[in-house]
Amino acid sequence: MSIFAKKNWKIEKKSHTLSTKMLCNPQMGFYHIYRFMLHRACDLNAATFPDVVGESIVLLEFDLSYYKDSALDMMALNTLDSIISFFEQQEKDIIVRFSYDYEGRAYEKEPQTKEILFDHIQTVCPVLCEHKDSIFMMQGFFIGNWGEMHGSRFLTESLIIRLHEMLRELLPTDMWVAVRRPSYMRLLSYETNDKHLCLFNDAILSSETDMGTYGQSGFMEDPMSRKEELQYQNKITHRIYNGGEVVSVQSRAEAYLEEPEEVLSTFSQMHINYLNRDYDTNVYRKWSEEIYPLKDEFKGMDLFSVVSAKMGYRFILKNAEMLEGDEFLLTFENHGFANALFDIDGVISIGGFEVPFPVRHCSIACGKATPFKIELPKMDKGKYDLSLSFFKAGTLRPVYFASAGYEEEAKLPLGKIIKK
Repeated sequence: MSIFAKKNWKIEKKSHTLSTKMLCNPQMGFYHIYRFMLHRACDLNAATFPDVVGESIVLLEFDLSYYKDSALDMMALNTLDSIISFFEQQEKDIIVRFSYDYEGRAYEKEPQTKEILFDHIQTVCPVLCEHKDSIFMMQGFFIGNWGEMHGSRFLTESLIIRLHEMLRELLPTDMWVAVRRPSYMRLLSYETNDKHLCLFNDAILSSETDMGTYGQSGFMEDPMSRKEELQYQNKITHRIYNGGEVVSVQSRAEAYLEEPEEVLSTFSQMHINYLNRDYDTNVYRKWSEEIYPLKDEFKGMDLFSVVSAKMGYRFILKNAEMLEGDEFLLTFENHGFANALFDIDGVISIGGFEVPFPVRHCSIACGKATPFKIELPKMDKGKYDLSLSFFKAGTLRPVYFASAGYEEEAKLPLGKIIKK
């Protein structure tokens, strides 16, 4: 430990090294998908759906095809409620997706009229509202192949706008709603000031257009190139969620998308928060055989391990020092691809005293150093243990730091603080 003196205080700082492990923090990281048919009762138990340790997110897909020509009944609503409740009890951050098709045949399996679609949305949203503390995102607008907003008769500009209006009217204002293509994002951002509209992409790094996610596709003629779309995402996704699935490259001409430098550049510009653990395992296998190209704490590691660790936000305490009087200065860095998009309750523990301080969402920005000034309490002379904790605001869910040996510790020891 080294000693730094400032007026009537001094700090004996505990040194920390940077961790290279993946962190299990709220609303980030890998997820698994579980699919359910709402017209069937589901046997929900820990043996069938075990808690996946190390993953905070789960994506629940609900198949509505049985009801394509009718209203949802009480069986559907009770099943929906019980499934969400089960994963809520496992303290998962839940993403929900509704669709009529999981075979790439949306034209056949979706309702024939938009009125049935509207009725289904109006029916399920009150159930989602009852679980608003666990559901942080809805992906898609119920339409398209696999619910991915492509291959649907309902993909018209006017209907996309109307569906978005309905969801924003029916869902909590802070529940995120994700759309597939950046062009949809631009359309809806032009129409409204929805600050909880975000993106998902289920074909990341698969082709120049991410299999139609970019370029001229769908009802909107959107000639932006891959480079332009990534530049656009780099501007907006530091404050919104972005994630999905990686897919194997579709042609040899696009093999450059597999190169480590391209993978890292793409994820950095997309500000990737979360990825499907199971798809595409062929991609993950290739990454596990590639060496990370940069010379930082991850030097010499395989690309898969590095991407896993850098997904989402990754907080590091850079420095702690006393200022004049009783002011304490903490400086943090975020070494992840993305930002934390929720408020955090920070707590400094000094002996038996706890000093809370707020950390606003996105305030510890990725790639930057961020200082926080904290006023310490009046204390008697003495030597006290000093530690730091982060929690998701309003909860006791820890936000872990990327400090080696403390990746699963709610309290990060900072050393000793001495009041002379």
